[in-house]
Amino acid sequence: MPVYPPPALLLAALIVSMSACVTNDQARSQSGECNVYSDQRTRLRAFDPYLLPNLRSTGGGDETAIVFVNCTGSEISYYWIDRDGVERYYGRIEPESDAIQHSFEGHIWVVKTGDGVNLSVFRASRAMSLAFVTPETPRG
Repeated sequence: MPVYPPPALLLAALIVSMSACVTNDQARSQSGECNVYSDQRTRLRAFDPYLLPNLRSTGGGDETAIVFVNCTGSEISYYWIDRDGVERYYGRIEPESDAIQHSFEGHIWVVKTGDGVNLSVFRASRAMSLAFVTPETPRG
């Protein structure tokens, strides 16, 4: 049976998504990247997907939420990596949109292209955070 986040947590995530993530199509076309305005303290670091075989979600962390922001121009999908390293599909995000996902501190998430290519890996933090997904795969 799915576990749903408390309404207050969802509302807070929605407020972060709406107020801190403003996408500007004109700026994106000029700079070639997603022009998103946000508090830098709320951004999750994107990890190289090549680290994925060694990453597992940890348990016992605080309840939190991640706002996945799709800056790729294409549809993407996101998956939770469980404690055994198995990918569990959670949803998809249309281009230039975002999705709020309930999580726990220490959970690992992978984001993939529509063709199933790994783009980025994120680790949920204690604070509700923004995960910006770009077409470039992070290295390092």
